[in-house]
Amino acid sequence: MGEQNTEKAAAVAIEPYVPADLESLFSNYFVVQYIGDDFFLSFFEIAPPPVSGTIEEQEAALREMGGLPAMCVARIVVTRARLKELHEAIGGVLKQTSDGQKAEGEQ
Repeated sequence: MGEQNTEKAAAVAIEPYVPADLESLFSNYFVVQYIGDDFFLSFFEIAPPPVSGTIEEQEAALREMGGLPAMCVARIVVTRARLKELHEAIGGVLKQTSDGQKAEGEQ
């Protein structure tokens, strides 16, 4: 039998760093797909097209377009375990803010 490694991994602090020049992108649509235990989170921005005229003319122009383009602004791949952690983190923030408290940075 082979030897078992009895050493424990050293705890290392993770210090998140966000570069000052990192661009924040807006997303108002997303898609979640998976292959095995890898989850693909695709974030899109859908901007309303520039249409003018009366309400009826605008509605007709939108119908003629057939669909709105959705620009993918970011795609993140996470494991099932990390997706569960993300779900819990988002759920916690939503619970805090739905209790009448404002999220950090919210006015």
